[in-house]
Amino acid sequence: RTGVPGHENCGQNRAPLLPQQFNASSLYGWDQVKGQNDYLKQKWNNRTQNAKSLRQNWFLLDVYPMTILRPDGHRPDRGDCLHYDLPGPPDWWNHLLYSNLMDLSKTVA
Repeated sequence: RTGVPGHENCGQNRAPLLPQQFNASSLYGWDQVKGQNDYLKQKWNNRTQNAKSLRQNWFLLDVYPMTILRPDGHRPDRGDCLHYDLPGPPDWWNHLLYSNLMDLSKTVA
């Protein structure tokens, strides 16, 4: 899966953000995560284009776009603005994974 940044001052957020409201903080290099994900996707695409069998057996779960909008899901009571409470965004990563697996099963069957 792709990486996700934390959210600075996550305790101040009580609801999800709109896409235009997200601003990656430079705290801990969180502003570099999107560039790292873009690099990963580029290398991933280059590799899978060169190996068709790899493309059929592996896929990249991109959770970045949906997770950056959820500063309200962190554990600010513990001073933790990187990890998430459960239930929360990691549960939706599981939903995304399940949906992708179901889509893949339709192409294999």
